[in-house]
Amino acid sequence: MPNGLALLTFGVRYVEWSVAVPLVVIELLAVCVVLGGVARRIRLIAMAGGFFMVFLAYLGAIVASGGTDAAALVGWGIAAGVFWLATTALLASVVRRSLPVLTVDSAALLRSATILLLSSWAVYPIVYAMPLVGSGGTLIVVMQIMLTVADIVAKIWFGGVLHRVAKLRTAEDVRAGRDVHPEAIWISSVKQSDAGKPREVYLAAGAAVHVRRPQPPTSTAAPTSQPELFADPQPELFADLEP
Repeated sequence: MPNGLALLTFGVRYVEWSVAVPLVVIELLAVCVVLGGVARRIRLIAMAGGFFMVFLAYLGAIVASGGTDAAALVGWGIAAGVFWLATTALLASVVRRSLPVLTVDSAALLRSATILLLSSWAVYPIVYAMPLVGSGGTLIVVMQIMLTVADIVAKIWFGGVLHRVAKLRTAEDVRAGRDVHPEAIWISSVKQSDAGKPREVYLAAGAAVHVRRPQPPTSTAAPTSQPELFADPQPELFADLEP
C-alpha cells in the first residue's frame, strides 16, 4: 500500500512526464517530412495524446483514493492506454510515410530513434500495472529502476539519435543547395557537409541590411496561383535593388 512518501516520489515523475512527453513528440515530428497545416494538426493531436496518456494515468495511480483503489487504477489505466495506443499509431504512421522520402542514412537513423522512443513507452504501462500484483519496498525499488532506465532511453538515448538525424538532414540539404548553414556539419568525427553560404544577397542600393517587414500569419497561409496576391506592399523600398 503506497504511503505519502511513495506517492510524492511517483507524483513528481508524472509532472515531469506531462512536459517531457509532448516535447519528445515535437522533436520526432520536427525531423519527419510533414509540412504546413498538416504538420500543425498532427503535432497538436500527438502532443494532446501524449499529455492525456500521462494525466489519466496520474489520476489512477496517484489521485484516486491515494493510489489504493485497484478499480480506479485499472479504469484510468485503460483510458490512458487508449491515448497511448493512438499517439503511438499516429507517430509510427508519420515516420513510416517519411522514410521513403529521406535518404538511406537519414531513414535508418529516424527508424532507430522511433524504435527507441516507442519501445521505451511500452515499459510505462507495465510499471503502472505492477501494484496490482504486489506491494512493498522491493516492488517500489524495481518500479523506480525500470522507470529510470525507460526515461534514459526515451530522453537521452532517443535525443542523441534524433540529434544526428537533424544534423544529417541539414547536411544533406546544404550539399544539395537547398539550405545554408554557418559552419561545417560533423557527425562522429565525419564531415557531412561544408559550411553552406547564400549564393546571392540582394540589398537596396547603399543598404547594409534588409528592410524588416511583418511576416503574415502562417495560420492563414495558403497556396495560390494569383500573382497579384504576391505584389510587394512597399515597392518603393526595393526599386534600386542590386545583387
